[in-house]
Amino acid sequence: MNDPERIKKHVDDLISNMSGKSDEELAQIEANIRIEKNRRLYEDSELYVEYRKFRPQMSTSPFWNALYEKIKNGATNKQLYAFLGVRGSGKSVMGACLIGHWCMNLGKRALYTSAVDMLNVFKMATHGFLSDYEHRIFKYLYANLLVIDCVENKFNDDKSLSIFDELIDKRTHASGPNTTILISNHTKQSFFEIVGKSAESRITAFGGVIGEEIFKDSKRNK
Repeated sequence: MNDPERIKKHVDDLISNMSGKSDEELAQIEANIRIEKNRRLYEDSELYVEYRKFRPQMSTSPFWNALYEKIKNGATNKQLYAFLGVRGSGKSVMGACLIGHWCMNLGKRALYTSAVDMLNVFKMATHGFLSDYEHRIFKYLYANLLVIDCVENKFNDDKSLSIFDELIDKRTHASGPNTTILISNHTKQSFFEIVGKSAESRITAFGGVIGEEIFKDSKRNK
């Protein structure tokens, strides 16, 4: 599955056949190369290793699957969702499965992070502690799918909240389609106290809150 030589040969074969192709054929070849690269990166990731065997257990829920299909099929639109519910109810698993679909089937940029890790990178970058500032910020702003897990604690300063607001604002106003998913164990009311009114209005406009109607029961240790 993760044989570098097999992948290299596949890519080399694609490139060697590019001469004399139409623009449409060249575009498809480039897409195939991109998808193959993203598949390899995803299959080598900790995210894939952690969740690849868990998905079948979650598939027994028709509501879980219906939501998964809705978001997956909306990849060409602007989407912003908040997944709220108890621990172990499948929120992070769905985020991981969607990451896999974006990488494996669509060949798109997808990123899974925690709120704390993301904000720490942003704050370090704005204070000049990272030499590759633009690269670090770029991956959050322009990921085709961004999943932010563990949005649990109220941002401890105005700077953190303003960074979060700027990220959500720029993603929802970007010219191309993208999907953003925020994951938390909080209730709807306490979650909106954390993320603020700006994020609340954008979640309402571009997707909505998915709560205990789907994420109400823990599937762990069953």
